Amino acid sequence: MDKVRRNRVVLAVAVVALLAFASGAYLRLSSSGQTGGSGRPIPALTTVAASSPEASRYITEYQVAGADSDPNAIASDSRGNIWFTLAADYAIGELDPANGTTHEFRIPGENGSLVSWGLAVDSSRNLVWFTDQLADSVWSFNVTSGSFTRYHVPTPLASPYQVAVDGAGNVWFTEIDGGKIGEITTSGAVREYAVPTGAPAGQATSLTGPAGIAIGKDGTIWFTEVYEDSVGSLANGTFHEYPLTGAVSPTGIALDSQGDAWVTLHGGSDIAELDPSTNSTRIISTSVPSGLSSTLPYFVAVDPHGDVWFDEHYGNAIARFTPSNQTLVEYEIPTRVASLANISGALTIGLDPSGHPWFTEFYAGKVGTVDPGAALGIQVVVGSPSNGTTLDEPSGGNSSVSIRVLGTSPSTLTYSKGTGPDLLVSFSPSSGNGSYSSTMTVERPSGSSSGPSVALTISAVTPQVVCSQVIEVET
Repeated sequence: MDKVRRNRVVLAVAVVALLAFASGAYLRLSSSGQTGGSGRPIPALTTVAASSPEASRYITEYQVAGADSDPNAIASDSRGNIWFTLAADYAIGELDPANGTTHEFRIPGENGSLVSWGLAVDSSRNLVWFTDQLADSVWSFNVTSGSFTRYHVPTPLASPYQVAVDGAGNVWFTEIDGGKIGEITTSGAVREYAVPTGAPAGQATSLTGPAGIAIGKDGTIWFTEVYEDSVGSLANGTFHEYPLTGAVSPTGIALDSQGDAWVTLHGGSDIAELDPSTNSTRIISTSVPSGLSSTLPYFVAVDPHGDVWFDEHYGNAIARFTPSNQTLVEYEIPTRVASLANISGALTIGLDPSGHPWFTEFYAGKVGTVDPGAALGIQVVVGSPSNGTTLDEPSGGNSSVSIRVLGTSPSTLTYSKGTGPDLLVSFSPSSGNGSYSSTMTVERPSGSSSGPSVALTISAVTPQVVCSQVIEVET
């Protein structure tokens, strides 16, 4: 297997491999307070290139550092420059969207793959932080001096995953295979905090798999537990756990202005909203393209308007969910790599200072962005216009509601649902050209049990964008 293909396989199956590893490994977790050292600054090897934007109706893409550079983790600095890791080059890159200039900063003497799922920018200190999963390290890059500094994680085989910077400049990271939350203080000390597993006394310890990370306004550290299907928090040395009922492989996490946590569920086609104050969870499904069983949402960010952005790895789309009106828009990424499942490898996502989403395309060597202001030309209205329609329990076996599709393009109606009792949904008619009306019939299969309400995603599918309305169905 050649180097490029090997790098891609390592990244594409990382979560699956880590799950398998954790199920067979029982590591003794250390207590908090461990410290570790850092090395001396290492000057970067720098190259400069130009990239011309490739613009479609909704998405603009930039080729960075070659098609085989394997960009992954991504974030923006305060000036709007986009930073990302380059797995194949063992480097990080910087894109200036204003002129398309790309700088690549390579770490000298490092070979193999830079497997990194987390990058964060501390603009106040002009530092770029990123994880190095296979080397059990976290790196900082000093933009001013052009040098790297490496911080070793004390726990062997910890697999540092994602990273975030708090308001004081301390750096926090997850250890997906170490079962810990790590901290690098502003003085350079490395500390670790073992995440409680809840394993009964006297039994072998299992790992929770801390993955995504976010920091609240009050400094609380929030993280997903991909092996436990839970969300955890750490504040003042105390952990709390919030099980996500019905969730599969929670991976990315972001916080909204109300303190709710939005989580991508990489085991299927869903995102979850957790209200920590009530410990309640709502699961919302994406649309699912024909021929796929799942879209695999990966990472997530919440913009200043409260819109929830996330990438769909298998769906090859960037999605925006708007809680205020319960609408979902999925923008199809123009690039597809035929030899790699016909997708571009959209793995991670971040926001620039304007709240615009940026994402990497691992298989195509590109960085892309979505124009949130581009006219959609399509809208789904369920019943009368409202903010989150609720459909009553099917009476006599089924319920019906009117659907209106408003637009100028041909579209097809489809549906998907979050966790909950089974539902059978049909549309008549199921497609149309431009604006048209349809009747949606919802039926609960014979013998199925009732349960809590189910979030139903009703989608109008067009070639470049999918627009959906999410409603609650009382079952």
